Amino acid sequence: MPLKRFQQLGVAIWSVVALSQAFAYDGDGPWDRTNVSGFGTVGAGRVISGGMPSWTNRLDGQNCPCLIVDWAHGAEYTGSWNANPETKMGVQIDTDFTSTLSGTLQLVGRTAPMVKHKVGVEWLYGTYKLDPNWTIQVGRKRLPIDYYSDVQDIGNAYVWIRPSEEVYGWDIVNYNGANITYHNAFDELSLNASIFTGAEHSRDYALGKIFTLNQFNQTSPFAPKNRIDANWTNIIGAHAEVNYQWLTARLVYTQFDDQKISFVTGAPVPTTPPRKREIFGYAILADSGNWIFIHEYSYFKRDAINTSPPDNNYISISFSGGYRWHKLTSMYSVSSFRDEGPGSGNDRRNNSFSLRYDITPHSDVKFQFEVERPELPNGVGAISGPAKEIAVSYDFTF
Repeated sequence: MPLKRFQQLGVAIWSVVALSQAFAYDGDGPWDRTNVSGFGTVGAGRVISGGMPSWTNRLDGQNCPCLIVDWAHGAEYTGSWNANPETKMGVQIDTDFTSTLSGTLQLVGRTAPMVKHKVGVEWLYGTYKLDPNWTIQVGRKRLPIDYYSDVQDIGNAYVWIRPSEEVYGWDIVNYNGANITYHNAFDELSLNASIFTGAEHSRDYALGKIFTLNQFNQTSPFAPKNRIDANWTNIIGAHAEVNYQWLTARLVYTQFDDQKISFVTGAPVPTTPPRKREIFGYAILADSGNWIFIHEYSYFKRDAINTSPPDNNYISISFSGGYRWHKLTSMYSVSSFRDEGPGSGNDRRNNSFSLRYDITPHSDVKFQFEVERPELPNGVGAISGPAKEIAVSYDFTF
């Protein structure tokens, strides 16, 4: 049962915390300068109406209509109520070893079947403070591609049940490497900027399963015993974020080499040579206290060299507007994903309405109604939708 899996994940995470505290000792040691925090979401949803994706080899027909809600972790709702796709729990341990050196570990457990109900290391990095404005971090972190990337797993950090899957639908969301960050404040204006570099290898990556894996047909060449890995190498990027009173603006650029490795025949076989990708993005957020406006944009440029047919470029965009009244916040959102290639079958548009009620400053309940519309002549999506979906969640932090 989903809740049983959630409890198992919680026990595993809390076991790590308990063991760490067991080694604590009196005095001014590292464990006396350790902070433990965490977060979780218990969510459930279902598709209430929709159609069959045209990519029929992707899923057994009995599971559609279907809607993908988290591409990186393979979270997907079908026609029955399900608490697996978005239920998760995480814990973060921050330790100050010295006044300038600290370490961070974040573990997240998920009940989504595509990630096999496992606990994974999302963050594991060290931070060295050069001075009050400059820091260097080395290790594993979230890629700062989008505005909510760092807190995407923390449902209590935003109004929706999840950020737009059109904008946040990346196959890789973490990287192993280093970054240098600058932060400063000038009266009511603050600046945060970073340069980052690294790489990531995702074994049996969830987005690859969604695209190419028939989960239930064991005779398929993409049966579950086989896998496809994703590699993002030579990652180089930069981001800058400026905040003034109630207004925030953000710019980001990321480039990397993308390659998929197939194990369908048993031995690793590259499906393509490494191909250069570039992501250009920006975000604008305005929060006056009552009125909220959020806009995000990403342009995904794909290198067409040595590719036949040439790769297409992608554009993803979202607009959200909402109003906060005491503990209740409502928000209406429109987002779209457009493939610049002719007849690609990937274009889609999404409309959603979200309600959030804050139980405490650290917990909330949410409701969301979402409509996914593929932009094809026959109204059928290549891999997701058309679908109408409802979802509820309980989010908390501690």
